Amino acid sequence: MFEIVAFENQTLYDLKVVEDAVAEYIATCANYINPKYVLEEEVSITHGRMFISYSQRGGDKAMNVLLLGPLTPEMISTIKEGLKNLYVRKCIKSADNY
Repeated sequence: MFEIVAFENQTLYDLKVVEDAVAEYIATCANYINPKYVLEEEVSITHGRMFISYSQRGGDKAMNVLLLGPLTPEMISTIKEGLKNLYVRKCIKSADNY
């Protein structure tokens, strides 16, 4: 079991217990620190053996999302890659453009 904890300005904002930690954590980070409104340069990732933290630097409502539990190196690298991919813009051609 893992816990995902979200803080807004160091005040508890949300808490949930999850089993599929990696996918749920990435989705929670995207929800609370939306890449549409927060630049990649304004976030930081910190991790240890028992946690990973994705936080917004600055702002009047700075968010911090923590994943707590026993993390493997593979989980940490998958999460980092998933968070990095939030900022990759994908171009989709519509059928009208052909």
